[in-house]
Amino acid sequence: MGQHAADVLSVSCAALGPGHRHQVMLLSWVLVGILLAVFARIALRFSRLESSSDFLLMGRGIGFWLFFGAYTGASIGGASLAGFTGTGFSEGIATIWILVVSSFTVPLFAWLFGPALNRFGRRYDAYTLADFLVHRFGEGIRRPALFLTFIRPTFITGLQFLAVGTLLRAGFGLGRTAGILAGALIVLAISMIGGQYSAITSQWLQALLQGLGMILFLVAALTLHGGVSEGIRNLHELLPAAFLDPWSMDFSILSVWILSMGVFYFVDPWLFQWAYMARNEQTSRNALVVASVAAPWGAVSFLGGMLLAAGVRGGLLDLGTGIDPDLVYLTFLQDHLATPVAAFLLVSFLMTVLSCASSFLMNGATILQTDLLTPVLGREKAARHPILLGRLSVAVTGLLGIAAALWVPVLVPLWIIGQTLTMAGLLFPVMAAWFWPRATAAGAMASLVSGGVGGFLWAMAAWSRMGSANALWHGLHAAHVGLGISLAVLVGVSLMTTHAPDERPEATLWSRLRLRKEAP
Repeated sequence: MGQHAADVLSVSCAALGPGHRHQVMLLSWVLVGILLAVFARIALRFSRLESSSDFLLMGRGIGFWLFFGAYTGASIGGASLAGFTGTGFSEGIATIWILVVSSFTVPLFAWLFGPALNRFGRRYDAYTLADFLVHRFGEGIRRPALFLTFIRPTFITGLQFLAVGTLLRAGFGLGRTAGILAGALIVLAISMIGGQYSAITSQWLQALLQGLGMILFLVAALTLHGGVSEGIRNLHELLPAAFLDPWSMDFSILSVWILSMGVFYFVDPWLFQWAYMARNEQTSRNALVVASVAAPWGAVSFLGGMLLAAGVRGGLLDLGTGIDPDLVYLTFLQDHLATPVAAFLLVSFLMTVLSCASSFLMNGATILQTDLLTPVLGREKAARHPILLGRLSVAVTGLLGIAAALWVPVLVPLWIIGQTLTMAGLLFPVMAAWFWPRATAAGAMASLVSGGVGGFLWAMAAWSRMGSANALWHGLHAAHVGLGISLAVLVGVSLMTTHAPDERPEATLWSRLRLRKEAP
């Protein structure tokens, strides 16, 4: 029994050849077919929906364990496996700050705002971040907020479709376009049938596969070196010192991550939706705190990538010369691991990507239906066919995600720009809604638009001059510029204007919403 386990977890230095890949692909297809049948059954089980709340927010009834598992499954996407493995392989431990900063801000968001948002969502039938702003500043702010909140989930959905396409191309021999379409059809089918019910339940099951897959990958990477102690020793002896120094990151770059991967989560439309979906106020806080504290589990991928880099430098592993870091994970598991383990990890990766895609697809669809289709059609007409509108929103968001995935040369820069714009335009209007009654609708609108446009123009200039929208141009990032403009405009315009008739300066104050009962 022990010898069999050792054989299954063995790691080959050289590639095992095309015949081995074919075996891995065949077994993977069988496992994928079984899992998709299970997910289809789940989707059909929850296909009897009655309202938009059912389809988009799972009836606002997600309990602690389902919330915890589904959020964990959805938050770990393709980047957490292949991307972080490649980053650890090529750059070392310093980039782990991407995970660390969010591990502080997401729990803080949950603790401060989770119960208040859950209460607000139930009281005012809110679905989106724009609903929160509209309740405070009036209906006029919905459309610009729609643009800033919709672009991010659409492009993240596209990124996951692209990851599926890369996987199916590398693992199953499909072309890139065919792989993207196949992955998109799977996610669309599950989401359109059962909406958030089937998406959340599938994400919970996929989280189990993700966790086991990440453990097996780390075990395989350690096995390459002969064990834990040997792996740790080789990390220190074979890798450059900078690879093991978490403080080697330039502070200006770190400040960008603190903003774009940390502060951003205070205005993340996805987190607003999770807070609305929770069964009660305690779940909206506790489950998200526990799940986000567990987020550094993604560091396993960084460590695995570093172990592979040490293996290559020490002659223990041959991945070929000049390998793309994003392909390190897939190449290692397909060419160097025993067939059962390789097939399981391949399927685990696919499920990881699909769970992230389905969650952000539903987030985009919720925003599209709530902030565009329902206002255009009118609430009475929209209420007659809530499920049809929900499925239409899923389809449109999915098609835009497919278009983004096929638009490969600019996909990642656009995703970065989208995240930057969301934060630059929304952070201060949202904080004003929580904490500053003097802020006016004119000030919030001007702040949202100017911050978003200012950040966008700076990102475009950096892209043109520096080759990347995420680059520092004249020492400043688009997030720095957008936030500075947004704050100055919010304060200046609010102090020069008065409240509009449809504003409610006290309605979204944190000091009121955090209480179980508002003061009369």
